Amino acid sequence: MGLKERVTRRFLRELRRAGVKQSDIIVVPVEATLQSYATLRLLSEVEEGYDTVLRALVLEPLPECFEAALRGFDVVVPHSHSPSQVAEFMECGYALVVMPLSADDLAVSVLDGALRMDWSFFRRDVQCRVAYPLAGTTLGEISRLYGGCGAVRGHGGAAGELLGELEGRVTATALSKVYMRLREVLAREAGCLYR
Repeated sequence: MGLKERVTRRFLRELRRAGVKQSDIIVVPVEATLQSYATLRLLSEVEEGYDTVLRALVLEPLPECFEAALRGFDVVVPHSHSPSQVAEFMECGYALVVMPLSADDLAVSVLDGALRMDWSFFRRDVQCRVAYPLAGTTLGEISRLYGGCGAVRGHGGAAGELLGELEGRVTATALSKVYMRLREVLAREAGCLYR
């Protein structure tokens, strides 16, 4: 099985884990990153033929190469990027929010939360139906598949440095699994109906 098939299979597995339904509204917050581009492409492929409504919440100007990836999506550009307006467009409560975050991104989130003892970034997971379909996919894999479009944003700060130091000893996908497990535990403790 090739890389594309493995990535697509993991993507679909995480969508199913989040409880995607055939008639769902799926909202993707989109930035000019390779992760967003990959999410748009993979989501349009796996949801083709279903009655899902695909909505792209564009948070910043996108390169021209995103045009093809946005076909089939209702494109929404909020007037401002205030947290309340973005939350309104994400339609928390009934839409499935698909976060374009790779295993590396989630690993940095876990490390950053641990270093700062701040787990507030899980709040959206408790308030909304959220899926992380790239949770098992590294930036390296995404780059090999979709390297021609979007930027790979570096992970700065202490968490990014720690991830670099851990490279070779702990994989980003292992730390991503920690993120997903913490998310489940915190959601259960909050009495959240969603995974």
